[in-house]
Amino acid sequence: MAKVRLSDREVSAIKETAKDVFGEGTKIILFGSRADLSRKGGDIDLYIVPEDKEDPFEKKLKFLIKLKQKIGDRKIDVIIQRDPERDIEKVAMLTGVEL
Repeated sequence: MAKVRLSDREVSAIKETAKDVFGEGTKIILFGSRADLSRKGGDIDLYIVPEDKEDPFEKKLKFLIKLKQKIGDRKIDVIIQRDPERDIEKVAMLTGVEL
């Protein structure tokens, strides 16, 4: 895995929680400042391509609650794949790092 500005514990918590909530085959991409070693600070921006696409809003909330219980109350932005042609989804796919 490429270097990112998250601890191993945070990466493990993100992966475990995403697979628990969205399914084992879920793809998780970190993008934004935390995926860029030359930048500082910033929230955790995650793009999730879920295996289980049912109830995305409910699952997003469940994911955020469980993840914050594991890593603390951090600023986390989650984009669930909806339309790969949306600009934000293109940016995540082009600039992000798969966890």
